[in-house]
Amino acid sequence: MTTSLLVGSLGQTRYTTQIARAHMIPLIFALVHPKTGTPVYATLLDVTPKNVLIKFLICLLIVIGSSIGVSALWNSDERGWIGYTVAGLVWFSGTLGMAFLSKQRVPKVWGVPLVPWLPSLSIVMNLFLIGSLGLVAFLRFIICSAVTIVYYLFVGLHATYDVAHRNELSA
Repeated sequence: MTTSLLVGSLGQTRYTTQIARAHMIPLIFALVHPKTGTPVYATLLDVTPKNVLIKFLICLLIVIGSSIGVSALWNSDERGWIGYTVAGLVWFSGTLGMAFLSKQRVPKVWGVPLVPWLPSLSIVMNLFLIGSLGLVAFLRFIICSAVTIVYYLFVGLHATYDVAHRNELSA
């Protein structure tokens, strides 16, 4: 199966290269590596969007961006509903994109309800609350988060590693 997917993607990149040479898309996709003869940019264009992780990250950035937009609107002097409606539609489209992504595993007995809607809504609420803080409170939040991350990297991560290997040795 991997071979057929690889051959299929390589064939598609050749089509993309020819389309770029016909000036239907930017010419950068027509460039071929001088040593290997591989259309590098066309390969990246054809293969990268198929990756579920990339699609998820794009949807997540859309959700985060719309959340920051709502917070920025709230803190500005504008009180119209149009900005909130646009931000809500952008949030909805990002969350809907996440909902249509393929799942790694579907639970048979019990699963978290309303995924990705509830997690996406919690992102909006948390970023709104963080954005509503004053400058001093926001700086305190950043400092506490940085201290927590440093502590985890230097202490917690190693403790978890040690416990995992201690269990392997005793088994």
